[in-house]
Amino acid sequence: MPLFEERLTLVCAPDLLRDKPLAGLGDLARHTLLHPTRDHRDWKMWLAKVAEADPANARAIDAEHGPSFDTLDMATNAALQGFGVAISDLGH
Repeated sequence: MPLFEERLTLVCAPDLLRDKPLAGLGDLARHTLLHPTRDHRDWKMWLAKVAEADPANARAIDAEHGPSFDTLDMATNAALQGFGVAISDLGH
């Protein structure tokens, strides 16, 4: 029995969006992905899910690209400082 349901969402600094808006999934390919794990599983899972609705744009995003962090907090902090876009759990 699961303890909780994970709900992943994108997080970034508002200033980052001035230069590189995120109006749609395809825009994400222009951003640096920040990974809260070394195996990049969160981005891979998120992209696999959104690929169901927008396969062409999801394939254009390289889930292996971008720096990895040791914790979700570190990746989120880097995103809030404007270094890129992190994927985070809404319940976090």
